[in-house]
Amino acid sequence: MDQVWGHMPFWTRNPHSSFFNTEELLSAVLLASHAAGEPAGVAAARIAHLGGCKRFDMAWMFVGKAEKAAAQAILGAAEGCAELSAAELEEAAKRYGVALA
Repeated sequence: MDQVWGHMPFWTRNPHSSFFNTEELLSAVLLASHAAGEPAGVAAARIAHLGGCKRFDMAWMFVGKAEKAAAQAILGAAEGCAELSAAELEEAAKRYGVALA
């Protein structure tokens, strides 16, 4: 997670910041997970678990193209990984609205 933390925008590091909100945090974790260069299964497992968070669907409605592309890249690269079962990966792809190959 230290690799990911370094890629997160400064406002998500301070939960007392007036700029902190769920959509920005979701966006930061997705983009940082994509940029961190860690194994695909680790990143996919992280964002799969994020998909189960309270009000995820509402927050996901407000993310942009970059976040959707990051989710597609992370989940697409994780097919066949040990960290996430095929059913969990499929469920995550469904939550994020991405297609797996």
